[in-house]
Amino acid sequence: MNCSSCGTQLPPEATNCPMCGALTPHYYSTIAAGASPYDPTAKASSSNFQANPSPTDATIAASPYSAPPGATPAPPTTYGVSPYAPPAPYSGTPSSPYNAAPTSPYYNAYPPSPRPSTPRPPSFRRRNNNLVIIGVVALVLLLVGVGTFAMLGQLVKSNSQGKNGTSTTSATPTVNTTATAQVNATATAQINATVTAQASASENPYPPNTGTLVMNDPMHDNSRGYKWDEATLGSDGTCGYTGGTYHIHANQKGLVCVPEASNLVFKDLTFEAKLTLNQGDQEALAFRLDQNTITYYGFFVYIDGSYSIDAFQNGTLTKTLTGSSSTINKGQNQTNLLAVVVTGDSMSFYVNNQLVNKVKDSTITDSGQIGIEAYSTSGAADVSVSDVRVWSM
Repeated sequence: MNCSSCGTQLPPEATNCPMCGALTPHYYSTIAAGASPYDPTAKASSSNFQANPSPTDATIAASPYSAPPGATPAPPTTYGVSPYAPPAPYSGTPSSPYNAAPTSPYYNAYPPSPRPSTPRPPSFRRRNNNLVIIGVVALVLLLVGVGTFAMLGQLVKSNSQGKNGTSTTSATPTVNTTATAQVNATATAQINATVTAQASASENPYPPNTGTLVMNDPMHDNSRGYKWDEATLGSDGTCGYTGGTYHIHANQKGLVCVPEASNLVFKDLTFEAKLTLNQGDQEALAFRLDQNTITYYGFFVYIDGSYSIDAFQNGTLTKTLTGSSSTINKGQNQTNLLAVVVTGDSMSFYVNNQLVNKVKDSTITDSGQIGIEAYSTSGAADVSVSDVRVWSM
């Protein structure tokens, strides 16, 4: 006999198909014939599940964990374990439901909030009362000691006086040799200072600190034989002494004044002069000067704190180098100490004892005179000169 559902051959007296689980004719002829009409399995369809059970259906009220007496459990189906199958027996010792841990899905769903810590009060350095006590005791002892010393001093003073109130001690007479020694020391110091000043005046203060001093002129007059220009040069201006000071006054543009002594011609030298710009906007030192061709180097300092190093050939500016320095005293009626050191094609330029530039140039190589220049880009110029020194190198 074969299964009516899947066609599998059925074993003898089988109530269910071993392949698909369908009920066999043997089941209906033997077991189902005596079943109660209220047996839930008698109502079940061939699909083993009722699609829409009625609320009053006996299968709904029946316990899902038991079957009527004498009924055979429903055969297994291809849909898996029946929802009405009884749960597997529990082999362990049952525990009280009151001891079970809560299974709420919200239990410990969020970590517990951290417990706020109590802020620690700031530490304060406690005053040491012992130190206060020691300080008070020391102060008292000091006051007592001062008072005792004052009393002893007064006592000694009283004992040193005679009954008539005059002191018994006599003053030591002043020895004349002391005054003589002081006079001699003062004279020696003055002589040494004079010698030192003379030596300092003759020494070249600018590197390489060599050369022979050939001019040292305070520029009060022409008595030292350097033959500085003293003349009115047509409409160009004047060179000369006024009130014990040498002035170069240019009526328009610039004017160079020169010492005309024949021995004051140099190629390598150190040339220093103190210049005060009274009028105009430029003052300068001139060196390697040829008056016939108006060829020379000029170190110009400007009223605004800038400077230039210029080379003039045949009256034309052919080369210039400009810069500025904070060491320059700006403005009119300001004095600046200018200096140049020339050795071959190496030239160093100083303002107020500070090096402002150092160059190499061979535009003008011949020896020449020195001079002082006053210049104005507009109108007249006036420069006063003092303390000129020259070292031949």
